[in-house]
Amino acid sequence: MNPITNNTMRIKKMNQELVRQALKTMTQGTKSMVAQATGLSIATCGSILN
Repeated sequence: MNPITNNTMRIKKMNQELVRQALKTMTQGTKSMVAQATGLSIATCGSILN
């Protein structure tokens, strides 16, 4: 596995964990609220949530 693919997979896992942690602390939220809480883009949050 080349280093670029490995780094991409790590970043994806880190982003997923960021979204999970943000959702655990919120009672409810929208994609934009999750994006604001995590610092990720709305598109990234939408992809993870789907």
